Amino acid sequence: MIDPVLLYSSYIGGNGFDQAWGVAVDKDFNVYIAGNTSSTDFPGSSPIQPALNADSSDAFVIKLNPSGTGVIYGTWLGGANDDIAQGLAVDKEGNAYVAGYTVSTDFPKTASALQQSSGGYADGFIAKLNATGSALFYSSYVGGNGDDSLSSIAVDAGGNAYVTGSTQSSNLPATGIQQSRGSQPIFKSADRAGNWTQIGNTLNTTLAFTLAIDPTNPNTLYAGTFLGVFKSTNGGQQWQTTGQTNPANPFFVTGVAIDPSNPNRIYAASRTGGIYRSTDGGQSYQANTGINFGGPPSGYDVVVDPVMPMTVYLGTQSGAFKSTNGGDAWTPINTGLGLPQSPNSLPRINRLVIDPSNRMTVYAATSRGVFKTTDGGGTWLAATNGIGQGGQAEVLALAIDPTMPATLYAGVASFSGGLYKTTDGGATWRASNTGLNLPGVSTPLTVQSLAIDPGTPQTVYAGTSSGGVYKSTDGGATWSASNTGLPNVTVNAVVVDRVNPANVYTAVSAGNDA
Repeated sequence: MIDPVLLYSSYIGGNGFDQAWGVAVDKDFNVYIAGNTSSTDFPGSSPIQPALNADSSDAFVIKLNPSGTGVIYGTWLGGANDDIAQGLAVDKEGNAYVAGYTVSTDFPKTASALQQSSGGYADGFIAKLNATGSALFYSSYVGGNGDDSLSSIAVDAGGNAYVTGSTQSSNLPATGIQQSRGSQPIFKSADRAGNWTQIGNTLNTTLAFTLAIDPTNPNTLYAGTFLGVFKSTNGGQQWQTTGQTNPANPFFVTGVAIDPSNPNRIYAASRTGGIYRSTDGGQSYQANTGINFGGPPSGYDVVVDPVMPMTVYLGTQSGAFKSTNGGDAWTPINTGLGLPQSPNSLPRINRLVIDPSNRMTVYAATSRGVFKTTDGGGTWLAATNGIGQGGQAEVLALAIDPTMPATLYAGVASFSGGLYKTTDGGATWRASNTGLNLPGVSTPLTVQSLAIDPGTPQTVYAGTSSGGVYKSTDGGATWSASNTGLPNVTVNAVVVDRVNPANVYTAVSAGNDA
């Protein structure tokens, strides 16, 4: 046995964050490295891009001599936003081929590029550098209408490049063994969760967080996703991105609410952007009108008062807000939400529900249990007695019985028990977890979404984080999995069509396709 010998070892980087993802060696033993950097003094220089682009993280390619003692060339490669090189290959002439992904709309491209513009929020890219690193033979986006990323690249003897990666796009060019995306984030059941069917193959994302059905037209649905709000006018069969006429398009949307008196008025809660409002059915949005978050904007859930629809409640990363004029202005409503010893330390508001029999009563599912107000948000009181570890319980979901509004269900993180029920308006709660677990596992599943059948409110649906959809037909006393046709176990939302309660929709984390 021959002990390995370290020929050389070196740092590669500058004054920022540097990360290497790909390496290749040519026939002369020169070493090529690709990755991403935020360093303004990254080693090497090239006329391809002589400086870091703005304050972003750019892709880089660097070529070292065989002894590792010198840089033959180095270059940044990127636009105004983040760019990362992940795959690298070298041909027999010493030309470097780089693949990765970019969120820049101005990523450097050549005139003959296969794709001149970005198709989604993030696209893959491919670039070929000459042997001296002084010019690009070609550089192009690679992607469709969703998020796309290239992770590896190979080159044959003829200089043809082959790439692999992942996609959320529904229109990526495909002529091979699978010509359409297999993963979809929206499913529909027409028999009360007995069987599920994948719908919405035009939805160019694989991660949906929330769903809302137009109360005046059940064929119109909205889906809140990482890439924004999508709209369907034919029961979820086809979808279009909203906000096309206005650049204030929300991302990472976990709450959508529709004004029942004017369905063109839409509210979208964005975890990273705050509160967005549309008055034209989603054609355009206004962001954060009349609101001061006192910090970074955020929105987790939004609900509209069904009786006085100009009254809207917003749950955020830190407390709640209320508008009484349809979102023109917002007021913090946090009295009682803070800790006794620290009133300004506010919980995250994950979900909000309004009592259908008394519009002044609102419940909040928070990072510190359940809170209740009986005066429209003027004051809040803890309503967590019996839920897991009380004020330490993370409550992710709430649903209120439309016929007996003192009955509510709360979905919590599994360490506190998956689901609790109250029949006295939140004064006391008891666990209702029988059957709400994976086979052979005693710990209840985390419940992160809930829906009640409005026609038969003893029927309750629970969307779980790792077990799919569970259904109870006895008011939560017992549960059983209802996942026939539903391959995705992370269910982010369940909604029931109030006009035809046999129709149930679910939003899931579907994952990317290769």
